[in-house]
Amino acid sequence: MIGPPAPGRSNRDDWDSDAEEENKYRIPVSNEIVLKGHTKVVSALAIDHTGSRVISGSYDHSVRMYDFQGMNAKLQSFRQLEPSEGHQVRTIS
Repeated sequence: MIGPPAPGRSNRDDWDSDAEEENKYRIPVSNEIVLKGHTKVVSALAIDHTGSRVISGSYDHSVRMYDFQGMNAKLQSFRQLEPSEGHQVRTIS
């Protein structure tokens, strides 16, 4: 499994312990957006240490860079590139 476990359903009594478990990963799970841009499956994803930028690679041969702090309502990437023409992006480091 990659990343933190999916949040489970809990009753009101377990609320405090669930909040502590979620905070140890330091990932905001209260909001969700759909980033637009790739035309095929996203095969690689990297998030900077502050969580403000995301880089995604796809089988559509492109890498897209997203900046959450400078993003407008269209949720589009601020930069796109094709690192090796005709080759799927499988990893990002």
